[in-house]
Amino acid sequence: MFRYQTFALIILVVFSILIAVPACQNPGGDTTPTPTPIPQPPTGDAVARANLTVVKLNVSASTARGPAVGNGMLAFDADNGQSLAWLKVGETTASEVPIPYGMTHDSQAFAFTGDYLVCRDRSSGGLFFYDTLANQSVAISAASIDMGGVGAANLWAVDDSYIATCNATTTTENGAGRQIKLIRINNVESLAITPFAFAPTDSPDAIDLDMENQMIAIRGGERFYVYDTTEPNTAPAQHYRPASSGGTGSSAIHLRGGLLTFFDDNDYFTVLDVTNGTFTQPARNPGRSDLPTALGSGNIAFFVAENTDDSIIDTSHYRALAGDAESLNELLDPQGSYLNGVDETAGRVGFGRSLGISDDGKYVFVAGDSADGVGDDERLYVSTSGGVFTAVADSADSLNAQQAAGITVGDSLAAFLIPADSNGVSVGYIELDGQ
Repeated sequence: MFRYQTFALIILVVFSILIAVPACQNPGGDTTPTPTPIPQPPTGDAVARANLTVVKLNVSASTARGPAVGNGMLAFDADNGQSLAWLKVGETTASEVPIPYGMTHDSQAFAFTGDYLVCRDRSSGGLFFYDTLANQSVAISAASIDMGGVGAANLWAVDDSYIATCNATTTTENGAGRQIKLIRINNVESLAITPFAFAPTDSPDAIDLDMENQMIAIRGGERFYVYDTTEPNTAPAQHYRPASSGGTGSSAIHLRGGLLTFFDDNDYFTVLDVTNGTFTQPARNPGRSDLPTALGSGNIAFFVAENTDDSIIDTSHYRALAGDAESLNELLDPQGSYLNGVDETAGRVGFGRSLGISDDGKYVFVAGDSADGVGDDERLYVSTSGGVFTAVADSADSLNAQQAAGITVGDSLAAFLIPADSNGVSVGYIELDGQ
């Protein structure tokens, strides 16, 4: 009897120990459940909002590119690239741009200049313009303006009712064989074309126009050529930058207020002062030469790619830097907080793939890329008068942050793609005057 009771007692004690082990110790590894992290609310720049008035249109746009903006007007590729549409600020219904007979609009190449919308013909590579006042489109004669056909670079830039063009040497009218020509659109009945006597020594591959300062800038080889639009018979100023010094790159160029911006051969963002030939670069480099840059009133903006934290790997969104071109090492460098306070799924403040600066330099906008529509992580951010980037408010959004992609900014208007109810994209815009 004693032996049975003793044995039973031993069994009971052992069983109790075995039951207790998982609760009081951890043999062979951690079996304690990991507590689920509690999402933290956004802080700092992630919680701040800019209260700008966003007008949301109910239109059917395509994702080929973002809208173009003009003087109180905007245009966008519509109906999956089948048409080009435009409207004035305040209107709710867009009108189709009439296309000259035998032409089709290039969904990637259209821009406002004055009251005119200039478009590239995707069939020939030629140009036509739409007069918004006369509601009429006019083809520009290939005998005068021939940029090399559909397979050529088609180099042209617009500003203040003018178009600067790089032409093939086969033109027969308005400066036969001249390579550089400046077009002034007077109206649908009249164009004034000025040919320039001197062509770049090397083949041009980029162009921009600044009529306020009466300059055309062209890149060819290792040189930038700057023409005075009032002196068509005078040789252009040349600014040489050999490959050994970083070269001139292959990106788009921007010319405003005596400054020219570009990415060099090493993808370093670079500023050329065309008045004295000085090249300068911010310490934060390299950048993304395949993404847009912006220049306005001495202020610049570009996407930097100096280190891994400058990008969101899954979406290839990058950190935007902005500031005074004369203080390139003191640029606004956003912290990049998670917009939702938790992770990158809703984007990071100041990160995107498109940007723009208002002509007066007051506003710098950053948004997503138009190519894949408008995603949850593509938001509209703004820096006002040099202040930190903040999300533009949208009370209809769960994060109170406007979704946007493919932004374009002019002197008084910013326009961009927004999500549409039908899972497509529509267009939104902000009037900058009076904000």
